[in-house]
Amino acid sequence: MIISFKTQSTILFAGNTATWHGAAIYSKQFSGVSFEKESTITFNRNYAGWNGGAICSTDYSNISFYRNSVLLFSKNSAGSGGSLYSVRNSIVIFEENSTITFTDNKAISGGGAIFSRLNSTILFNRHSTILFAENDVSWHGAAIYSTHQSSISFGKESVITFTRNNAGWHGAAIYSNHNSKSLFDKGSTVTFTNNTAGWHGGALYSHDFSRISFKTQCTVLFTGNTVGWRGGAIHSDDNSVILFDKECTVTFTNNEANWYGGAIYSNVNSSILFKRRCVVTLANNDGGWHGGTIYSSGISTIVFDSDTITTFVNNDASYGGAIYSIDNSRIIFKKRAIVTFSGNKAGREGGAIYSKHKCAIKFAESSTGIFTTNTAGSSGGAIYSVKSSSVSLTRCTIIFSSNNGSNGGAIYSHANSVISANKYATVVFTNNNARGNGGAVYSSDNASIMFTGYSKVTFTANNDPSKDGPMYSDDSSVISFDEHSEAILNY
Repeated sequence: MIISFKTQSTILFAGNTATWHGAAIYSKQFSGVSFEKESTITFNRNYAGWNGGAICSTDYSNISFYRNSVLLFSKNSAGSGGSLYSVRNSIVIFEENSTITFTDNKAISGGGAIFSRLNSTILFNRHSTILFAENDVSWHGAAIYSTHQSSISFGKESVITFTRNNAGWHGAAIYSNHNSKSLFDKGSTVTFTNNTAGWHGGALYSHDFSRISFKTQCTVLFTGNTVGWRGGAIHSDDNSVILFDKECTVTFTNNEANWYGGAIYSNVNSSILFKRRCVVTLANNDGGWHGGTIYSSGISTIVFDSDTITTFVNNDASYGGAIYSIDNSRIIFKKRAIVTFSGNKAGREGGAIYSKHKCAIKFAESSTGIFTTNTAGSSGGAIYSVKSSSVSLTRCTIIFSSNNGSNGGAIYSHANSVISANKYATVVFTNNNARGNGGAVYSSDNASIMFTGYSKVTFTANNDPSKDGPMYSDDSSVISFDEHSEAILNY
């Protein structure tokens, strides 16, 4: 059976109560509800004991709201899906040019505003304005909880805002799990601001083969999001993918994690991808102990694609002021990528980058890396690489300027790690300062720093108290230049 509202109307669902499901609307088993004209529809203070404080849609049912409508979901509550609960192949559609607000809705287990599960689909069509504000959940997904192959999509050129949502555990804005998908379509403006999660993912939590995608030319802002443990803005693990498609503008600012990844936490084969010509800014984020902006571990991969422009500025953590990479993870800057690390600070090691346990950080052909005024309280003013990790500089231009550390004003390489510049790489060390040894570079304990394949290296005005030159090597470590490389020392 289909229930249709065929006239342009102002409709209010208020104060309704259901012991089980859907206090205002409950649609199941191939039934549906259709609002067929432009309407103003309000769902206020509805309560369901189990699922869907306002709306519960299950088992191939279909609920649709006509274009140009104005919808308000306010102060609804339930065990799951404070406003909207969609499960088992049901479809909920908000047509184009609509204004939809979810505010101050509450749930216990999942989805303070929206809960989507088991192949269900929720679609916000193009040119819409959607606000999720001050929604709350005791467990996961204060705004949206999406799991078990469900799909949530926001149409082209929409404006979507997640602000001041609060999750007791994971994902204050979006919790995505078990191969579910969330899509923000081309040209949309998406803002995540001042959201809070108790454990993981101050804004986004993606897990178990899930995928969250921001399509071409989206503008995405993460600001003021906080988390008790991992990923101030984003937590991604267990083979999940976070994609920022080509020509997106992405900003992470003033996000905070108490332990790992002030902006981004990536773990267990997950991937975070910034595609071609993205412009990415990561500024004033605080990672607590590890990774002022990024914490990457467990064979995860973070890629800044060709022609991206990325800036890490004024980020802070105890280890790795901008990036902390551990346990076989990879961070890659591809061809013609331009990346700047400026004013980042580590209370201990790695003013910009800390790399440990067989991690790989790669600068590809024609990329440009600038490390300037980064500071480490201990070693590695710009880069700290230990325990068989590698930093590879291939046919690129890398500048280390005015970085500061106790040992290794720019680079500290230790315990079998390898830092290599090759294939016509140009590397410049200028005005770096070590409070101990190695004004520019420090290598120890079987580590290697190698300049090969027609690389050109310039050392100018790098300082340490011993005045022994810009390079320091001990404990069977190696700093080497092959016969085709050129080293210029300007004291």
